[in-house]
Amino acid sequence: MAVLERTSAQQLAFHVKSVWLFTYSDLKTIVFTSTCSALLNAMALSLENIYALSSTLNIPGPDRILKRTPLILFWIWINLLPFNIDNQRQPPSIEEDSMNKPWRTMPSRRLSPGSAKTLMYILYPIALITSSFLGTITQCLALVVLGVWYNDLRGSDGNPLIRNIINGCGFVCFSSGAMQVAIGGFQTEVQVSESALQLYGWWFFVIACVVSSTVETQDMPDQRGDAARNRKTIPLVLGDGPARGQDTVEKKRKSR
Repeated sequence: MAVLERTSAQQLAFHVKSVWLFTYSDLKTIVFTSTCSALLNAMALSLENIYALSSTLNIPGPDRILKRTPLILFWIWINLLPFNIDNQRQPPSIEEDSMNKPWRTMPSRRLSPGSAKTLMYILYPIALITSSFLGTITQCLALVVLGVWYNDLRGSDGNPLIRNIINGCGFVCFSSGAMQVAIGGFQTEVQVSESALQLYGWWFFVIACVVSSTVETQDMPDQRGDAARNRKTIPLVLGDGPARGQDTVEKKRKSR
């Protein structure tokens, strides 16, 4: 019995790790970044609302916003996971990851492409249902559309500008959706009079522009695998040196 229990626990740990590895690379770039952005912007809005003499916004206090951190993290992750599975289950992606990130779930053969596809189809409805309760259905649906464009229609392969724009729009969906969860949504205990996109639309546009013009830095270490699958990225199209120079110029220009 003890052996069977240990085996079951090991199998569970194996599958949990397999799912975790789908999003491991994006913890720093998407999950933690969007969470911090949501919390800071939501708390700034809350403090502004507290000290405003006349405000019609029903924004929770900073303490209640902080208590929603686990919910923010879960919303980001449950929307990111099916997107990443769809991306990493594709045959060209498996070939690319076998060179760039061989520890990922698919190239390490922890899961078959068919099982990954089934898991993706299970997770997308969960993401949609979760988002409908949290008032983030717009961001969730946009991520689904962007995911189909990026992964299934090869929007990430043919044109580096289109690839960057999709990435910029996706980052805005995660950031604005996370902020919406932070300040309250449709079926939550807090009802706000305006959405995060309405409140900070100009700021999310700035974020989209910044990400779209600098996201190619993440392609620098992946050039070998990208070249093998004939993916058109800025480092491969312009060359490594010019791409790094362009990014440096962009950063200096934006810092002025």
